[in-house]
Amino acid sequence: MNTSTIGNEQTLAALMRWRLLYWLHQHRQGRALDQAMLDLAPRLGLAEMSFDERCAWFAARAIEPTADQGRQAIEQLGVDAVATVFALEHDESVLLCALIQLQLDADLSETISSLEPAIGNGVRPHLRAIACMLGERERNVARMLSRRSPLARLGLVSPYYRANTSLDYRFEVRDALLEYCSDPARDLEALTRSYFNRCALPSLALDDYAHVSGIDRALTLLRLGQPGTHLLLYGPPGTGKTQLAHVLARELGRELYSVPCQDQDDEPIEHHARLTAFAQAQLVLGARKDALLLFDEVEDVIRSSNVARDGKHRAVSFKGWLHEQLEHAPLPSIWISNTLAGFDDAQLRRFACIIEVPIPGLLQRRALVERCTAGLNLGADALEGLSRRTDIAPAELRALAREASAAVDSHRGFEEALGARLRATGRARWQPRPATTYDLRFVRTEPALPELLEGMLRLDGARLLMSGPPGSGKTALAAHLAECLQRPLIVKRASDLLSPWLGETEQLLALAFDEAERDRGLLLLDEADSFLSTRHEGQARWERSQVNELLKQLEDYQGWFCAASNLPDALDPAVMRRFDFKFRFGWLELPARVAMLEDYLQRHGVVRELDTSALTRAMTELPYLLPGDLAAIRRRIAISATPPSDREVLVWLANDHALKPEARVRPIGFARVA
Repeated sequence: MNTSTIGNEQTLAALMRWRLLYWLHQHRQGRALDQAMLDLAPRLGLAEMSFDERCAWFAARAIEPTADQGRQAIEQLGVDAVATVFALEHDESVLLCALIQLQLDADLSETISSLEPAIGNGVRPHLRAIACMLGERERNVARMLSRRSPLARLGLVSPYYRANTSLDYRFEVRDALLEYCSDPARDLEALTRSYFNRCALPSLALDDYAHVSGIDRALTLLRLGQPGTHLLLYGPPGTGKTQLAHVLARELGRELYSVPCQDQDDEPIEHHARLTAFAQAQLVLGARKDALLLFDEVEDVIRSSNVARDGKHRAVSFKGWLHEQLEHAPLPSIWISNTLAGFDDAQLRRFACIIEVPIPGLLQRRALVERCTAGLNLGADALEGLSRRTDIAPAELRALAREASAAVDSHRGFEEALGARLRATGRARWQPRPATTYDLRFVRTEPALPELLEGMLRLDGARLLMSGPPGSGKTALAAHLAECLQRPLIVKRASDLLSPWLGETEQLLALAFDEAERDRGLLLLDEADSFLSTRHEGQARWERSQVNELLKQLEDYQGWFCAASNLPDALDPAVMRRFDFKFRFGWLELPARVAMLEDYLQRHGVVRELDTSALTRAMTELPYLLPGDLAAIRRRIAISATPPSDREVLVWLANDHALKPEARVRPIGFARVA
């Protein structure tokens, strides 16, 4: 700084510098100040002045009122807009500008650094120095910089009362605010993103959540907008909980804001820091009547000082603080969690409304799939297949649809994108299955199915046990019943329900029956012997618990239920009594096997070389052929360069037949068929 400009700057930073120098010359005379001035005086152009001359010179400039420079700094740094958003008083805005200048103004920072020995180290000397620089009372400055002050609670300033640090970092200004003040563009939205994010409009509607109970009650409570009103949504991942929060905000006519999960450097915010972010967002938005706050993924941050619902102890120190936030937060909020594990009863009691968001039922999923994939020209089989995949979330479908819309062939692009996503996440492969017809001629049961089917279809519900060898048509019968009843088929396999976690299998079983009841569907429990095996003394307690849970659900369930088992003799006797009908599937008679093969050859375009009598002789050698065996060779027919002949198909079937434990291994004799 050259001498010609000394004392002529009309800025808050310059006024702070002169006031500090004047105060030190008045109250901190001694070696520390003399040593500092040896360095500062030449740089300030005051080297030729005596001590008294410098005092008079500083005094003349220190008497300037703070108001003008304070207003100027507030405007120049853009703090006026910040004060509006954060509801700051004028004195707080001026103090905030002063702290910003301590970190951004190079001349002021350099002066402070040189004067640190004279100022003294510690909180009290630093508060006194800031007070003198602003011409303010020390106790007022201390109040505005206390941990309970708006500046501190809003996170605009972080006081370091215990740390041994310099004056310019004793009260550190939020990085996002420094970036805002340094940027001529003054991007206020970038600053507020460190407190909350403005949420996009939802892509779903309230009708998409017809399967969720309690929504009307939640809307009523949120519409009242009383302090301490919080809604907790919980349920498995991918059920649309976040979208439901967006839908609720739209129904209420409120702007939805979310608590951030990352800081301005895109680093994750974790644990207690996210709860602090929730509290800060409440302070910033609390006075707005048109706002609603979303706190997502709270299972990552909730801790309990009691034993939680999953049996794990999570001792933490902010339980009381969290209770206070839930009771007194001014702005209604929606909390979202995948599980209630980690919440204790005291925390749950403080939510005005707790709503479970289950996996949508089949009818609901079908509507969602059609909406999400509109314009992709997916066939009916593809839509039906996607509707039955409960592991594909609506958000994933929308992302896949966006990706596919950019492809030349959107249908193929969707299938490729879906296949890649399923492979990357280790989920079961998907492909649409063409609709099939169920021909009772190709099923052999005891008792005979055709005699009972018509009467069964007149019932409102029934419990069927289907047992027999794999491929005999058990699953196909359940699908046929569902089609005749015009009910959705809900298939649950052992892999869908068995869990390594204690008690979770029982929960999944209960949810399966709830889904079937909600959708008025036919529930098929495939591989039922995994659940219904005989209880005995040597069996593990958790295995008996699973059987007991299924028995209880069967007792209470009034709808359609089918259980398919390959090992009927292993089922618990108490289970057997719960079924209204028990069908044992057996091997087909020769005429049925021949008719089934001829029908199959015709439907799949197989070249015929053999007449019916030749096929009959061939089928005599395959007494254990079942409908599932024909379905297994469908892919071989599909990949053949030319349509295969019936002789080739018979060879394939014979080779597969020979692998069955019931079949005798014998030479293939079809070469002799003429």
